[in-house]
Amino acid sequence: MEHIYHSKNFHDAACLIDTHRSLPVTYITSTNTWDLSPVIDWINGFKNNTIHQYTIVNAATVAVEQIDPEAILVFGWEMMNACMLYNSYSKRDKFINQIITVHRGPVVVIKQDEHLYNPVLVDFVKRIEGKLSAILTCTSSDKDAERVYGGVDTKYIHILPGYLPAVDTSKSKDFKDRSIDVLSRGRWLKPKYGELGRLKASIGEEMLLYWNRNPEVQHLNINHSNDARDRIYGAWIPTVKEAKTLLATPTGCNVIHSTRSQLDIMRDGTTYSSYQRVYAAEINNWEDTLNFECISPKILQAINCRTALILYEGIYGDGVSNLVPGKHYIELKRDNSNIAEVWEKVQDLDLIERITNRAFKYATTTYAYDRFVRFIDCIYSGL
Repeated sequence: MEHIYHSKNFHDAACLIDTHRSLPVTYITSTNTWDLSPVIDWINGFKNNTIHQYTIVNAATVAVEQIDPEAILVFGWEMMNACMLYNSYSKRDKFINQIITVHRGPVVVIKQDEHLYNPVLVDFVKRIEGKLSAILTCTSSDKDAERVYGGVDTKYIHILPGYLPAVDTSKSKDFKDRSIDVLSRGRWLKPKYGELGRLKASIGEEMLLYWNRNPEVQHLNINHSNDARDRIYGAWIPTVKEAKTLLATPTGCNVIHSTRSQLDIMRDGTTYSSYQRVYAAEINNWEDTLNFECISPKILQAINCRTALILYEGIYGDGVSNLVPGKHYIELKRDNSNIAEVWEKVQDLDLIERITNRAFKYATTTYAYDRFVRFIDCIYSGL
């Protein structure tokens, strides 16, 4: 078993690639998830930056005979997630068995949200273990990867769930002219997501509670909702560009779901206080926990829009190259003890501009898709 690859090697990857060795890669995706901007950014990131010859195919419609048996076969994370979400591996068993039987090239699995439906995931990788060359995993350490995948004998390559798409070179609106002071779109997630799931709802609720109780900040415009009906999809990027600051939290989960029953636990009611109570009660019941904490595509999108970030304290990077609080973003303590100070900083436009510029300069070199894809190209060239 090898555990030698980490995204910290991005900066060294370019010099390792044989640019004359362009390999065929068949990338299996799912069009069910193509309405999500991170999926589009992910696919285009590979297509626009790779030295290899990518063929993108839809898992629902492609026939086995259409796939080059010598190509590097990649099961994309969006296909894997869609299968687990709809529990549809069984519907594609025949296709998977056929392709693994006849395929002679390397096989790679890319996975995100590895906490969900863990037994289904482990069963899948165990079935293809004999052909499996590598897993691109969002776990942050080799130890966590071994726990998630049950010790599958393969290379574990630690990556992030997303990277910075093409740099937005358009002129951003001056902060003084933006109509939203604080933008927040959270989610009422079930306790199955652990503490990191709770934070997605609590950061916006806590900022809104402070706003409601303190008239001195009520001249500021906070645009917050945890209601799924208020999600912003097609107009998300223009909305972010209209905001001075965006609230966000580390992406990920703390809980491995080892049984189906764990997925059925619902929160009690829709009020923030009841939500907090249920989380406190349920999280204490989980024993099989770990840390999937890292930076999210949403955060990188905001940086690309030159919008300042207000983030709960946490890990925002790959554990090696991380955003720094006070330098790249405004930090809110998880106990909200400095929330008054955060609201003061929201009104300091000079501070916001300095933080935003530093974050943009850092992220466009550290978390860019072109660097990431060169790193993966290097990995594929060595399979």
